[in-house]
Amino acid sequence: MTIPPNDRPGQAAAPKRAIVSVPLTSHEKRMHEDLQWAAHSPDVQQHFGKAVVIRDKRIIAVDEKRGVALDRAVVQEGCPWWEFVVEIVPPLELWEAPFDDAPFTPS
Repeated sequence: MTIPPNDRPGQAAAPKRAIVSVPLTSHEKRMHEDLQWAAHSPDVQQHFGKAVVIRDKRIIAVDEKRGVALDRAVVQEGCPWWEFVVEIVPPLELWEAPFDDAPFTPS
């Protein structure tokens, strides 16, 4: 990497702005808590090889296809898809999530 020359050696570059963290919104906080719960809950982790849709630390829908499970949860709960968290529980014999050939398309 080459450093560009300083056209004005006597003048320092403007200081960079500090990185500022912003507190999570209540929606973001709830989704984070749902993900943490899902990662450690035996009720969720028992669904090997499936997508588990969660809202408010409750399992709403389970299916092998992420899009199908999310569609089912939207209909059942009557709220938009972005209100849910989807935990993909890996199958026992694989270490990567299976390809979902029918991706979710929000309506």
